[in-house]
Amino acid sequence: MIVVTDNDAELARREAQRLSEMLWATRDRLRLDLPDAAGAVRQAMVAEKFPVTLIDMGDNIGGVRRAIAHSC
Repeated sequence: MIVVTDNDAELARREAQRLSEMLWATRDRLRLDLPDAAGAVRQAMVAEKFPVTLIDMGDNIGGVRRAIAHSC
């Protein structure tokens, strides 16, 4: 987290702490319930609206290609 203040390091530290505590306290409300790669491919294959785009942009990429290959 980066907090920018008008050259007030103590204010930046306090605000970073306050914001991090707020985010931690609300983490359950911020979490997305997303399918895994195979589940996303299954959803795409039965989608009624097109186009469908599958984007593998997480921090552990590579699952979409395997899921598509397995589904085809």
